[in-house]
Amino acid sequence: MSPSAPEGSSSEEESPEQECRSGVPRREAQKALGVAVTKFGLELLQQLLSRSKEPNIVVSPLSVALALSQLALGAANETEALLLHSLHVDKVACYHSQMKSLLQHLSQSALAVATRTYLSPGFKVNRKFIEDSWNMYGSEPAPLKDAEDVNRWVEEVTKGRVKNFLDQCSTLMEPQSLPLQDLLCHQFSADHTLGVWRTQFDPRMTTTELFYLDRNTAVAVDMMVGPKYPLRLHTLGELNTQVARFQFKGNMSLLTFVPLVGQLNVSAIADHFNASELYSRFSRERPMSVKLPKLNLEYSQDLREVFTAMGLGELFSGPNLSGIGPGPLLVSSVQHKSTMEVNEQGAEAAAATSVVISRSSFFFSLNRPFFFALLDDTSHTPLFLGVVTNPSPGAPLIKKDDPDKLGPRFSKQHGHPNPK
Repeated sequence: MSPSAPEGSSSEEESPEQECRSGVPRREAQKALGVAVTKFGLELLQQLLSRSKEPNIVVSPLSVALALSQLALGAANETEALLLHSLHVDKVACYHSQMKSLLQHLSQSALAVATRTYLSPGFKVNRKFIEDSWNMYGSEPAPLKDAEDVNRWVEEVTKGRVKNFLDQCSTLMEPQSLPLQDLLCHQFSADHTLGVWRTQFDPRMTTTELFYLDRNTAVAVDMMVGPKYPLRLHTLGELNTQVARFQFKGNMSLLTFVPLVGQLNVSAIADHFNASELYSRFSRERPMSVKLPKLNLEYSQDLREVFTAMGLGELFSGPNLSGIGPGPLLVSSVQHKSTMEVNEQGAEAAAATSVVISRSSFFFSLNRPFFFALLDDTSHTPLFLGVVTNPSPGAPLIKKDDPDKLGPRFSKQHGHPNPK
């Protein structure tokens, strides 16, 4: 099947777009979806954190939610209800139409997102599912030929940022795994975001600094420096956590969350995360000395185990996907890979800290493990969520008892962390 709009119609049923008029103002509906995607994304991130041995995680909640949303178009009865409940949209009127509207809004910025369901070759797909997938998400199910076909599609959607998608993140290519041709339903999502800082960092000022993994260990990183960088801050008093807002041109912001003392607690941040409230409480923008590590993050995962833990195990055993075609039809896997690069020009993401604040000198340095969220400023939809505990995982560790390597940076004036 080609990714072109289907011609004609053999179905007399109306599409979700035709049959639904929610009456909810567009901005309000977009924010409601933003809240839902945030809840889903934070649950997903915490599940990944509990299983991952990687130092850094970056995931696109929107991309994964979009994959499940397209699957919900072909789900029926309990399976459809399960999917919508897991996405926190079971009470959102006209969900697919609202998601289409949100995607149209997001496409006006630097985001490109797509999802595709691959089916076993020769599988007879219901015409209505093809039409609804196209009308709602601009995507049609496709026959699963081989890994190269999937890789080409992902590379195209992500503008070349994600290459060899299956080779790197899928166990399906291992000899003991089920051959691709035998899979019935295989879900992929991909997206790409390119953001340019509203105020860019001068590459000539980037220097080697220390990033403190804990009180006694650090690694050398490329640290971007802005002597008078405009920044908005807010302190979450109940968490003793500093939140900073780095703005992009257009309609995106990077929010970073770092504890002022102690260790990073993502679960606590997730429990208190409220984008609308944060945006309303940020201080007025003021110039300050800012240090932000350059990042080049990459994370991939088959989400089957994670989804099962999130209550979606039915998808892989006995779902009702009769809207896609005659059963039995199972989801074989849900693959996700995200990459995110942050440099002097801005952030380029595909799926993509220590804070020391001196009230008198306005100094802000992200040199300790931190949580981040890349958000759309209007709907507050999280395009990417992640945790950075080591920006240079391949770099040698520097211990506190090695003063020659640590030098004067292990001092308060250079942002030495002081976790309790």
